[in-house]
Amino acid sequence: MGLLNGVNVADTSRFATFGTSSHRALCDIIHKDIVIRKGDIVRTEKSVSDEVLSVKAAIERRISKRPHSNIIYHLDQQNLSKYTADEIDKIYSTDSNN
Repeated sequence: MGLLNGVNVADTSRFATFGTSSHRALCDIIHKDIVIRKGDIVRTEKSVSDEVLSVKAAIERRISKRPHSNIIYHLDQQNLSKYTADEIDKIYSTDSNN
């Protein structure tokens, strides 16, 4: 069990998809330094803007009196394309109304 980034679960020669976000490995796969064994299940997860902003608001309430910055991990073109420019601006904003 663990977190993975960049696994190509759309590769039908390596993964069989079932349900909306689950993928079973059809063979042993080496991904970076991790071995995904035949039969292992990889689940993909997506965070919609409203969920990200909800978590951000909860964190902002807890640390609002302290200086802080917002950091986005795995910020690449693939992840950026999932959000509008306005949504990204709201995520980065330190305005407590966003």
